[in-house]
Amino acid sequence: MSKELPLAKGEAKGLATQRDEALLEDAEALVEFCADLDFEDISLKKWKNANRSLDLIIPVFISSAQAQEGGQKDIVFSRIVKESPTSTVKKKEKIKFLLQWLPKVQNSFEVKVPGLGDVSGRRKGLVTFVIEISEKA
Repeated sequence: MSKELPLAKGEAKGLATQRDEALLEDAEALVEFCADLDFEDISLKKWKNANRSLDLIIPVFISSAQAQEGGQKDIVFSRIVKESPTSTVKKKEKIKFLLQWLPKVQNSFEVKVPGLGDVSGRRKGLVTFVIEISEKA
């Protein structure tokens, strides 16, 4: 059986001082880190508006003959662009996209294109083109 020897008074004080210095350094680093943080005071309503979905759903009407043969169609739509999520300044941007589909496409077929939806700061939404077969197309 081995018995641990008690620390000498000076050793215990030295260990406590080292621990206190490490704690003090950690506290100073935390204060320095927090000084660089900036929080925006924002209401829940404003946050919800800023973080709404940026995705768009656009129906594309084609005839049954176009659905059977396959084809392409120029689609022009608008998206909303905001500099930042909390910005109140919105601008409309016109987008032109060439949509192509394979022969024998089915009704309600979806083509998803990331990055073409509404824009809020660095976030960009998804556009979903939904093929709708109609004789009126």
